[in-house]
Amino acid sequence: MNLYYSGNPFLPYNPKPARQEATTPKRRYKKPLLLTIAEAADYIGVTEGTLRVWRSSQTTVIPSVRIGGEKRGLVRYRVQDLDKYLEKQRNAPEGWDDE
Repeated sequence: MNLYYSGNPFLPYNPKPARQEATTPKRRYKKPLLLTIAEAADYIGVTEGTLRVWRSSQTTVIPSVRIGGEKRGLVRYRVQDLDKYLEKQRNAPEGWDDE
């Protein structure tokens, strides 16, 4: 017989709360490895349409990764490639030194 009151007369006393399973992933990355088109466009400050036009017309080449097939796969961009593209676009005056 249970002598402790649980607050609800229909439930038995349970001294230990039920264990909750972890819902967050065990690994956390500082930066995502691959960005979607929307994330990449936001990252470099252009629209998604601009990124799509650049990729299809080959006017501006930013390396992309196609996952799931050559024709209809998902397109992703590496953060390192976007950083390299932004660095190439930088227009600094002579003698300018960041360090």
